[in-house]
Amino acid sequence: MIPAPAVPARGTTIMPHLLLLLLSALIAVAACDDEPDPVAAPFGPIRLVDRLNTASIRSPLTGVAPAQDLTALAAAAEELLAQDFAAFDPVAAGWPKGLKPVPIDGNPALRVRRFNDRVDCGWILPAEPRAHYAFERRARAKQAAHVDFAVLEISDGTLDDVRGVHTRPGLKLRFHWPRPLVPDAGWQEDSVAFYTTPKTQALAVVLMRRAGVAGDVGAVEGTVEFDDLRVDRLRPTPDQTLALLKARDLAPDADPDLGIAKFGQFPPLGEAEGRHSAFDDNFSFRRALYAPPPTELAFPLAVPPGATLRFSVALWRETAVGAAARFEVLARTAGGDRPLWSRDLEAGTPQWRWHEAQVDLAELSGRELSLVFRTEALAGQPHPVWGHPVVLADVTGAAPRNVILIAVDTLRADRLSCYGYERPTTPHVDALAEDGVRFDQVAANANWTCPSFASIFTGVVPSRHGVFSYGPQTPLPSGLRTLAERFRDHGFATQAIAYKPALYDGGYEQGFDVALTVPRLAVRGDDNLAEALEWLEANATGRNFLFLHFDDPHQPFTQPEPFDTAYRRDADGPELSLPFSAHRLGEQEDDPAIRAAVRELYDGEVAFVDDCIGRFLAALRQRGLYDDAVIVFVADHGEQLWEHGAFGHGPHAAHDARMLYDEVVRVPLIVKPGPGGFARGAVVPTQVRGFDVMPTLMELAGLDVDPTLDAQSLVPLLRVRDDAPADRLAVIESSSKVLALRNRAWKYVLDYTKLGKPGEQLYELREDPGEERNLARRRGDTLAELRGQLLEYLLLHRPGQYLVSIAGEPPQNEWFRVVGASSATTFFGAGGRPAREGGVRFNGRTTDRLAVFAALDTLAPVQVEESGRPLHEARPYEAGTLARLLEAAEPGDHLFLGPPADIAAEAALRDVDAQQLEALHQLGYTGKGH
Repeated sequence: MIPAPAVPARGTTIMPHLLLLLLSALIAVAACDDEPDPVAAPFGPIRLVDRLNTASIRSPLTGVAPAQDLTALAAAAEELLAQDFAAFDPVAAGWPKGLKPVPIDGNPALRVRRFNDRVDCGWILPAEPRAHYAFERRARAKQAAHVDFAVLEISDGTLDDVRGVHTRPGLKLRFHWPRPLVPDAGWQEDSVAFYTTPKTQALAVVLMRRAGVAGDVGAVEGTVEFDDLRVDRLRPTPDQTLALLKARDLAPDADPDLGIAKFGQFPPLGEAEGRHSAFDDNFSFRRALYAPPPTELAFPLAVPPGATLRFSVALWRETAVGAAARFEVLARTAGGDRPLWSRDLEAGTPQWRWHEAQVDLAELSGRELSLVFRTEALAGQPHPVWGHPVVLADVTGAAPRNVILIAVDTLRADRLSCYGYERPTTPHVDALAEDGVRFDQVAANANWTCPSFASIFTGVVPSRHGVFSYGPQTPLPSGLRTLAERFRDHGFATQAIAYKPALYDGGYEQGFDVALTVPRLAVRGDDNLAEALEWLEANATGRNFLFLHFDDPHQPFTQPEPFDTAYRRDADGPELSLPFSAHRLGEQEDDPAIRAAVRELYDGEVAFVDDCIGRFLAALRQRGLYDDAVIVFVADHGEQLWEHGAFGHGPHAAHDARMLYDEVVRVPLIVKPGPGGFARGAVVPTQVRGFDVMPTLMELAGLDVDPTLDAQSLVPLLRVRDDAPADRLAVIESSSKVLALRNRAWKYVLDYTKLGKPGEQLYELREDPGEERNLARRRGDTLAELRGQLLEYLLLHRPGQYLVSIAGEPPQNEWFRVVGASSATTFFGAGGRPAREGGVRFNGRTTDRLAVFAALDTLAPVQVEESGRPLHEARPYEAGTLARLLEAAEPGDHLFLGPPADIAAEAALRDVDAQQLEALHQLGYTGKGH
């Protein structure tokens, strides 16, 4: 390929972009005067990916137009599946009776209603590893349907590995969705192109449920009609592959016309099983420079004192086996080019992974030069990638050197020694608590991993971020600024280390320079520890934000000796071989001895992860970094160990209110500040929430705290004080149809799974910490107060249109219809079902003035007929309105609009008056006015 001419520094061509940035900044300032300026501090790393506008560039990419899809390039294709349903017999294929071809618009199409997620509805197709494929689908839906076809990559030719796809992305398979259907938008043709992994042996085109929305509000099974399905094996030319890679995996704010700045995964993804190895890093997302040969990137630089250049190199997975490239780094001055580093890589060798490198620039300190990154082809057409090239210098400034968030999965508070557990499980975490502040009453934002960490990363409640499924099914919205993005914008290097399938490829990598998330099920804490120690060795002299996640004590139990038997009480009791998962016990689950053995294994896992954390903290001390470091320790949720008749946590026990008891939702939280006048060894009794760690880390690091966050900083609670601050309202959300509201005194649980019969539970936690006595029928005033707070929370935080019907003196029967909606989620009062004559029919006997509180499936105008009450036009909800309506008790049907679904747009456009801010503060959901 003929090399393209050099491109001069691009700073003279970006005036329109600067104007847009200035305009965006003005809008942001108008929306939030306290929003930090996203400009790296002078002490921060010099990220070359962010400096392409200053570089001299010579690359074949400058002469290639980017292409989003190989099908648009008319790449050569081999048809694997073309299904128009004209001659398809679902019954003969073993599909359920509800799926059948019907004539629609003169053509046969597959009509699907209320699909139950069977995994045998699909086709198995032969596939090649390391090959391009495209899946096309033509479909339509009247409502927001949650069923679609997906393409799964599997490692054998059966559908057995399809089971558990939601919990096992990236293990033996990956799945690919076309874009979601737009309701009532007619026939839509969408496609998805992908490149298979080295382990892919077959493709499965499978009908399955897409992820729902927050708490299934407004979610309808809906009717979906599929007209055509198609799968092609694509054979692109080298130029077509170059065009595809130019458009793929662009870094945030990257220039798409240049196509060099990337953020994604690049080397081949292999098996995620086994113990820690260098190939684990292939699963990492990292910022990178794409440099197809011959490419030369020259960055002008004034070399700071004590500087070090760090980077990694790899070949993109689309490189053909046998192709090879040379990577070179040079220092260019007026006197010529000085070689600094060089390496050759060949695709297909055992070395097809990331290779870390470091170049000492101390001899060049103070000099004006250009750092040159050059690639050339040695064989074939390789696709070289420079991973996160960064110049690090001596740390200056007053900010702490290291800010570290240590998160432990599935760790309940009452199993830690420092939280009163009778057995010594956590000596190292106990010591951390002595050096910091322990929060005694901490409620998780959700009862399972994804929504909980989404809140921890963003500082907003689950209803607002909408993450209620695994990984890429409902990814973290890119419009939300994450904790890592905020630290990165203020000059911190950012790194994530996790071995967690649920977090893999789910948007949690936003803002990290390098985000390692390995989707390994049988994970063990020493995998995480090994990565963390390697990170510490390479980054000890920098200024860093580290997210360090441990999956222990999540199932399966995998702890090594002596932690596998250290907590056994009965030497003659049952022995459970590791790795062990209680979810596979079957009938043995009812055996008291088996349950006791599982609880003992859980204690051993807690002690093991404590040991791993202790070794990491010891490494910080050995390097003299512990005292200055800001360290926060938290769990995302806990685990029920049959205290209420069930084992586990999270969304799998659908509609199970038992997943909201304190053993699942009360978590540990410890804050060790850096130097300063903070309390040490103190215990804070005030209830806080797990996601409050987000603004806390920011404030302790000297970053401005965004006042629009739902979370509140804990810093005001870290100092010795005489008063007892009020509890912060905690609402725990699940993807099941249950919600809980908690303070130190009370726990209120609302189960809205049954139409017209909401289940309510009320527990007085101080008198009944085991939550054994439901006082819902005895404490009506308290029940009504907490119910009102929970429904207010939904109106303030969960997008949608809500029907609030205030009836006359109860009891009375309700019978009315809402025209313009297709379905409704009833949180309280008479239930609503789709009516035969159209709309939603509400009926039932109500014993409360609040006759109906329901979310409709539409934001469009609706009509309420037959209720006999005045209808008030839809309007945005204002805090306190629900309480005023209930107090007035004037009959009427009210329509309210929750917050906008686009939370990023809301931050810039929504005006919040002083009254609403104060009301939110009283509820504990604003960062202002601690």
